[in-house]
Amino acid sequence: YRFYRRHMPHYHVAGSIYFITWRVHPSLICLSHRERGVVANAIKHFNGDRYDVFSYVVMDDHVHVVVRPRQGQSLVKIIHSWKSFTALQINAGRARKGSCWISESMDRIIRDDDDLVAKNSYIVCNPWKRWPELEEYAWVELLPLVARVPMTRERALELSDAAYVLATAGGDGPEGPSS
Repeated sequence: YRFYRRHMPHYHVAGSIYFITWRVHPSLICLSHRERGVVANAIKHFNGDRYDVFSYVVMDDHVHVVVRPRQGQSLVKIIHSWKSFTALQINAGRARKGSCWISESMDRIIRDDDDLVAKNSYIVCNPWKRWPELEEYAWVELLPLVARVPMTRERALELSDAAYVLATAGGDGPEGPSS
């Protein structure tokens, strides 16, 4: 394992699944719909190659991702890649310079299947906790279960129950594929 500290402690253990959160820099205030799409596409870009994304949501002022880095891949480098690429795109779209993201991200190791289900449920329901009147939200997915299906409030509630199936189907929970 690897431990390091900036303002918060960070524990990285090979093969672990992580719940990641990072926030928009105060100078940016909030992400537009286009910018949320940039972030969502960046998260999905190397999915299945450098890492496995279980779920994500891009809100107006923060991002949550449940991800497992693939063997030989660094969580620090994955997060840096997401934040760096999207900052360049967002700044170019706004014709501005400066920080888009708070420098430190929060990462937490998912401890077991129940924790994985809870974090996936939290992520898919996050937009409706903030904006209960929403019917659909384009920047939230539970993967691979919903791949590019529009997310509605009803679907998020269904998927929060179905997250348990994703976490346990085929033994592909935090311990990895069953033998």
